[in-house]
Amino acid sequence: MIVGTGNVNEIVDAINSGIEVLDQEKGDGVVIKAGDISRTIPEALPRKLLTPKHTAYLKISDGCDNICAYCIIPTLRGKYRSRKMENVVEEAQKLSQAGVKEIILVAQDTTRYGIDIYDKLMLPELLKQLNELQGIRWIRLLYAYPEMITDELIDTIAKCEKVCNYIDMPIQHSSDEILSKMNRRSTKKC
Repeated sequence: MIVGTGNVNEIVDAINSGIEVLDQEKGDGVVIKAGDISRTIPEALPRKLLTPKHTAYLKISDGCDNICAYCIIPTLRGKYRSRKMENVVEEAQKLSQAGVKEIILVAQDTTRYGIDIYDKLMLPELLKQLNELQGIRWIRLLYAYPEMITDELIDTIAKCEKVCNYIDMPIQHSSDEILSKMNRRSTKKC
């Protein structure tokens, strides 16, 4: 059974189809659901926490538009697609109600959050809304690209007491020549 990243919400259907194929003993028993990797992210997926009960990863977007020369993520995951802010906040609230104290925001590029659906960078606003949730004590950011870190983002991190005061940043080199060959937007200065 092959289920693509664009069909995560169809896993149960794929399993059921696979069982039917195997039960009927026809074909080669292979079920393929590869789908469109660039379609909208499902806003609500059932959660099964695989982390300790106090912490949870919260995906705020999928895909990537950075197109680094060495990376396959855009091919596997498609173009960058943010989740709607209200859905992210709602999922964080549910996690909090389930006892989660630490939310770790993840995406291939968290700093780009919102640009595709709101026409502007919305990570600062998302952090402000998450900071207001009862029960959440810590909010962490993973994968903040240096060229998208704005003064507004830094000010928001400083003002929101629940947002941890560090940034997880994927810096792969400091040579402008190598960064250019990697097709990275950043330079040694930024």
